[in-house]
Amino acid sequence: MVPGAATDPLSPRERQVAILVGRGHTNRQVSADLVISEGTVATHVQHILAKLELHSRAQIAAWVTTKASPSNRYGAAHSMA
Repeated sequence: MVPGAATDPLSPRERQVAILVGRGHTNRQVSADLVISEGTVATHVQHILAKLELHSRAQIAAWVTTKASPSNRYGAAHSMA
């Protein structure tokens, strides 16, 4: 499943958060990058875990690495719609 595809269970903001988590960012770093609160990041992470049936941030990183397109993995998270 490619983020952004019609079958993608993640919202655009959840995809942004997942990509940053996949890069090893902490909630604090994600919140600073996306200009949202740490609490909002934590909520997005919990939604990502639930939607993708994952159990850890490491699994989110693996999902991003294997499922995201190269432009989403390595491009700027801010440029994603």
